[in-house]
Amino acid sequence: MKKVGKVKVFLAAFINQTNAQNINCRELAKNLDEDEFDVYTLELSSGNLSSLTKKNVHIFRCWYPTKVSGLIGYLWGFLKSEVVYLPRADFLWFQKCLIKIFRKKSFKTMENIIDVISIDTAFGVFGGDLNKIISYYKYADRNYPISKYVGDYNYKHYSIKYNQPILYVPTDFDSFYIKRDVNDILLTDIVFIGNDFRRKRLSKYLELAQLFPDLKFHVVGKGNLPDEIHEIKNVKYHGMLSHEALHNLLESIQLHYFPSLSEGFGKVTIEVGAAGIPTILHGNYGAAEWINNEKEGIIVSEFDEVVEKVRLLKNNTEFLAKLSQGAQEMSRRFDSRRVVKIYEQVIKDLIN
Repeated sequence: MKKVGKVKVFLAAFINQTNAQNINCRELAKNLDEDEFDVYTLELSSGNLSSLTKKNVHIFRCWYPTKVSGLIGYLWGFLKSEVVYLPRADFLWFQKCLIKIFRKKSFKTMENIIDVISIDTAFGVFGGDLNKIISYYKYADRNYPISKYVGDYNYKHYSIKYNQPILYVPTDFDSFYIKRDVNDILLTDIVFIGNDFRRKRLSKYLELAQLFPDLKFHVVGKGNLPDEIHEIKNVKYHGMLSHEALHNLLESIQLHYFPSLSEGFGKVTIEVGAAGIPTILHGNYGAAEWINNEKEGIIVSEFDEVVEKVRLLKNNTEFLAKLSQGAQEMSRRFDSRRVVKIYEQVIKDLIN
């Protein structure tokens, strides 16, 4: 029997705090059709983003300590909803209990390939226990990867089954868009954006900076800064930036280098692409699935290729201009207004 009336969905994330899963849920809350969905979600009293105001979005504000109020927020979300989206590994034991007790339809997204790097990153949540990581993807009704590569990799290596369609990451294209004059583009500034500097290999970015002392290199994000960053004269560390400050910085940037070897989906690549900034990135996590190499960005295998491509882009402004245009075209494919339509169908299918 088809569902009549609005679907009530709980997005189990803190949508006013910067974090990949939180931002994805914020985009869902902003863009899910308000005539078809009632959204229930969480915010933090100390969140660094503005509170979301929309007539079909209902918010439970968690107070300190979150380890207590978050449990209440999850219970509230389960009680209010028909479908539950669980993108985060918070309160795992409680998530499982709530699913068993209330029998709500639920789905998860598979955010990363499971490799040595991601296992190490998830140590604080799973204690480095591979079996716990695998079981994390098995207790919801459906499990959707954020790229085909992620789904295929984890199925091949760990027999984790996944559902179709692929749930790509929704991106707020308009808020990152910058109109570029591609007839007047010259490579002078390169940016790195990300947290967890060790996992994302900031050290390779700094190595690149030392090889090109005539270019300016910018670091945005937070993490354990290596000592040498203060000794490299052409590197500026900006720390965490507000969206407005980041947008202003991106206006002076022509290239993004992302050295990470283990990701799920390069959302930063999509975001800077909206600003007309192409990315040099490594192909280890399936980037060829969502970026056309040498047209919308540059996919490399080794660091030596990065150096070679930066030299090329310094001297070939026509190629840089082509990549800038291509990056914006690529980013448009993942505009929230398009991607959220796929999430809407997934949610409807769960209850029909």
